[in-house]
Amino acid sequence: MLKQTLEKRILQFIFLLLPTLLFSTILFKLVQNYFSIQDQSYWQQSFYLGIGMISALIFYSFSFRFLPTFSILLIIFYSIYKGIDATEWGEFDSYFYSIQFLIFSTLFSLGWLISAGFLRFRYTHYLLAALVLVVGIVMLAKQKIVSIDQLYLALLPLLIYCFYILFAAEQIYQHKDLTKGLWLILTKRSLLFLILLGLSIFLISKYLQPQLKDAIAQANSNAEQGENGMLKKNKNGDFDLKDYSRLRGNQNRSNELLFAAHIDNFLPGTDIPNPVYLTAFYYSKFDTASETFERDAKLPKNDLFEPNVSKIPLYSTKTDSSVIKNGMAEKGRRVIDIEVYNKMLSPETFLAPNIGFFVQPIAIEKDFRNTFKSAYRAKSYVSELNSAYFVYNANDIALKVFQEQRFKVLRQAVNYEHTDKTFMSYYTQMPKDAKFEKIAQLAHKIADQAPTTVDKVIALRDYFLSKDEQGKALFSYTDNPGVPDIPSASKLMYFLFENHKGYCAYYAGATLFMLRALGIPSRITVGFMTVDRSDKNKGWYWYYADQAHAWVQVYFPGFGWLDFDTTVGNDDAQESPTPDGTPPMQPPHPYWVAKGNIIAIDTSKKTVQISTHNILFKDHEYTDHQA
Repeated sequence: MLKQTLEKRILQFIFLLLPTLLFSTILFKLVQNYFSIQDQSYWQQSFYLGIGMISALIFYSFSFRFLPTFSILLIIFYSIYKGIDATEWGEFDSYFYSIQFLIFSTLFSLGWLISAGFLRFRYTHYLLAALVLVVGIVMLAKQKIVSIDQLYLALLPLLIYCFYILFAAEQIYQHKDLTKGLWLILTKRSLLFLILLGLSIFLISKYLQPQLKDAIAQANSNAEQGENGMLKKNKNGDFDLKDYSRLRGNQNRSNELLFAAHIDNFLPGTDIPNPVYLTAFYYSKFDTASETFERDAKLPKNDLFEPNVSKIPLYSTKTDSSVIKNGMAEKGRRVIDIEVYNKMLSPETFLAPNIGFFVQPIAIEKDFRNTFKSAYRAKSYVSELNSAYFVYNANDIALKVFQEQRFKVLRQAVNYEHTDKTFMSYYTQMPKDAKFEKIAQLAHKIADQAPTTVDKVIALRDYFLSKDEQGKALFSYTDNPGVPDIPSASKLMYFLFENHKGYCAYYAGATLFMLRALGIPSRITVGFMTVDRSDKNKGWYWYYADQAHAWVQVYFPGFGWLDFDTTVGNDDAQESPTPDGTPPMQPPHPYWVAKGNIIAIDTSKKTVQISTHNILFKDHEYTDHQA
């Protein structure tokens, strides 16, 4: 009798518990993509579950009743948890240990419950299959499924386990006699079942594959509707620039006023404003599966100044001179000032022309506090060759002359022979995907005859401005480029080689890969395009949500990163809802700022004694001084 019981428990462990444990490992991995639990690995979580399963398997091989024993187990775990929580480990350690034990006890108890169910309750497998199916579908719904292969990889383990556990449990429960070769019978039937199940799923998926692809493409397109391609709206109503940009089938645009800025930058020797784009961050990676541009914290020579402006006290300063060094630019650079008055942009966001290196929150004059909620002053180390008019919009004679002068200077730039190899390898990297070879071939066809780097840049510009045989522009701007006729096909390839219609992320992405195919270091920049619409208030610019933008920056040895925007004229863009308003009155630049306590005031001598640890004098901060 004991031998038969032992054999039955081994049978249940191998055919029921072990497959459940293996599937749980997959499920834990899926869940961990969305919920980080105390930095535990899914293998560790599976181990806790497995220990609970094995413990219950051994325990209930004897004649113990389930409810009393399981209740005692829960009481023991609860007592240990409260004991850990009450022990003087230190506030952080106590919290850490108690959470660790809570995770262990929960998974152990769950494993105990599953094992006891298989041993003691006839229909546990039905309940478990239903529960697993619900949890799995919920987790799948949280994923961004972008391809049919990704759907298969996520869905197949779920379906295989649910069907298998129903089949295997019924086989074990229906065969009471273990002496008639049940091991061999179960092994054969399980293998045959899995083969037939796999074959059925394969045939069904092949038959439904076109419909599934269409459904995925349509679902992604619908999910993307209602999103601005570059912005996300927070619960409090302000806007953040997104940390990713996917090539969507369409994007919505908003014409809400986000902020105003004064940029002290004019064409040399004139009062003609020279607007420059405002940078938020860079994209240097590309996920070919989801066609998403991403940020990378490991990019070499990071010249991005990214302070959290909302955390800096009023009139205090934050400076990072390392970004200037990382910009690798020595020629034709100067410092310009910019003031940003924020209306609906997130107060944490910092925007400045490349390369920003200094920020100082400033006060807003009383009459403008109902319009603007925060403001800051910034300094940028900009190239004298950079401009929002680097490629396009040069209709004014002075701008055309300025543009040609810049091209002439850049034609004298040295090649990349002596540029850091790691830097070059990173910023010229191309995805290892065969379709990008077609992009490289197009780039060489367009620009191989151009003698210098800047001429190759101009050649790419001219390609996007070219006309077809009927004299119609080959490329056009649209917020609704659509999806390829073939579901899951590359939107980037569809844009570049078929429909020739897209918005800024499409132009920037295509330009990036063509530049890199030519060996020219480049990256995508995210921020705001600057448009000069004012005739009266020179140097003032108004920024609306539909000016959130992506463009390319090209590195020229000695001159650094220069903006290069290939997005063609935007006829679909909404006009600003109202003319640009009256700019806020600029407060005087603080000459001397102190933070501390007043010790004494002498009214007769008109003096004040202050104890302070922080003094700001001409933008330079001093600490541990007393005045």
